[in-house]
Amino acid sequence: MRARARSEGPDITTVRRAVRGKTHKRGAQERRGRKRKLSTIAVRRLNKTRKELIKKAAGEYEVHWKDMISKARVPRVHASTASRSLKRIGENVAFRTPRTKPMRESADEKERVSICTSWLKRPKAYFTEKLDCIMDNKHFDIPTYTKAKKFHKMRRVRGHLRTKAEGVKKGFTKPSYRKNRVNPGAKATGSLTTR
Repeated sequence: MRARARSEGPDITTVRRAVRGKTHKRGAQERRGRKRKLSTIAVRRLNKTRKELIKKAAGEYEVHWKDMISKARVPRVHASTASRSLKRIGENVAFRTPRTKPMRESADEKERVSICTSWLKRPKAYFTEKLDCIMDNKHFDIPTYTKAKKFHKMRRVRGHLRTKAEGVKKGFTKPSYRKNRVNPGAKATGSLTTR
C-alpha cells in the first residue's frame, strides 16, 4: 500500500514496536500515560459478577467491592478504581441504601391475585360490617420458619452495590418493618386480639 501510494516506509523502531504489539493495533486508540488497570472486558466481567452475587444473596446479606473483585478474577484494584471503571461503561454503581418493597414470592403474588379477585365480588357492606380487626402488639420476634428468617436477614442489610435504575429490581430491595410485616411464627412477649 505504501509502495502504491509512493510514500516513505516505516523506520526500524516503528517496526519493532509493531512486532511487540505495543502500537499500530487495529481498532485500538493509542493513549499516552499509564495504562488502565482494568480492561473493558474485565470491567464487563466485574459487572456481570456483581449481578450474579446480588442474585445469589437474594437480599439476605451485603455484597461488598472486595467480594465482587475477588469473585470476578480481575486484577486486584481499589474499590474506587472499580467504581470509576464501571462508570466508564455507563454503570454508575455505588453502595446505596436499599429501597423498601413488600417481601413477596411468586406464590404470594398468585395468592394476592386470587384474594383480590374474590374481594371484587363482595358487597360494600362486607368491609364495613363483617370484616374483623386484628391488633398485633409484639415486642421480640422469634422466626421459626424459612420466610420469617429470610425477612429478618433482609432487614439487617444496610445497602447494595447497585445503580440508581436498579432500585426496585429483585435482589436490591428490602421489606419494610412497619408496612407489610411478616409473621415471625413466635414472639417472646405480645398479644393477638381479634374482634
